[in-house]
Amino acid sequence: MNQAIQIEGVWYKMYSRGQFAVIGKVGRKALRLYEEAGLLIPTSKREDNGYSYYTAEQFEELLRIKEYRKFGFSLKEIKQIINGEVNEKTALTEREVQLEHEIQNSISVKLQLEKYASGQRMNAQEEYEIGRKLFTEKTILFRKENIEAEDLGVSVGKLYEIAAQNGLIAVDSHYVRYDKVFEGNGEFFMETCLPVADTHILQEEFLKKEEPAFCIYTVHRTGFSTICKAHQKLKEYAEMNNIELTGKVFEVYNRDMSAEIYYEICTV
Repeated sequence: MNQAIQIEGVWYKMYSRGQFAVIGKVGRKALRLYEEAGLLIPTSKREDNGYSYYTAEQFEELLRIKEYRKFGFSLKEIKQIINGEVNEKTALTEREVQLEHEIQNSISVKLQLEKYASGQRMNAQEEYEIGRKLFTEKTILFRKENIEAEDLGVSVGKLYEIAAQNGLIAVDSHYVRYDKVFEGNGEFFMETCLPVADTHILQEEFLKKEEPAFCIYTVHRTGFSTICKAHQKLKEYAEMNNIELTGKVFEVYNRDMSAEIYYEICTV
C-alpha cells in the first residue's frame, strides 16, 4: 500500500523502493548505490521495518541520473555535476571527446579483427614513408600536464571547451607535444594542444604561439593503439642516418584515425 508524507503543508504520494524501482525501470541494487553515493536519497524510512520510500517528484532526479549514466559518467562525476562542482557543459564536451577516441579505437580493433578472421595477422608490418618536414608555426590553446594516455581525451575536451568559451575556432587537428623525451633520466614534459584561428588575446593563460620546428616525420594509419611502431621507425631512421634529435616530439591525431609523428632535429 502506498504511503503519503506531508512536506511544508503539501501531501506527497510515496513509493516503496520496490515500486520506485519497477516504475523507474531501475534495479533496487542501483537505488541503494545511488543512495550511498548521496545522489538519490529516499524521502523517508519507516523505523519499524527500515523500508525506504520515494516521492513521485524524485522520478525526475532518477531520470537525470540514468541519462548521465548512459553517457558513461561515474556516480562520483554525476554527483559533482548535480552539485555544481563541475560545469555540465564542460563535462559533456569532455565526454564527447572521450567517446570519439573510444569510437576510433573500436573501429581500429574491428578492422584488426576482420584481418584475423580473414587469415591475415596483425604482425604484418605497416609501410612507413619517412621524410623531412617543417612543423609550421601556429597559435594554440594548450594544457601543460603529465597524464596517462587514456586521459588524453579529457584534456583535449577541456581545450575545446576553453575555445568555445572564448569564441576561438579550431583550425586543425589537436596534437600532443612532448619535450625532453630522450633525456637520460627518463623525465619528460607534455602538452595537449589545439590550433586555433589567430587572435589578439595572446595574453590568455592557455594561449600561445607554437614555434616552427624542422623535423623528420611519418604517418601512422593503423589505429592509435599501435602508434609505437611509427615511433620505433623514426628512432631507427634517425640512428641509421646519424640525425641528432632535440627530444621534442609531436603526435597529431587526425579524424581519419591516422596520426602524424614528428621528431624535431638539431639544425646548425
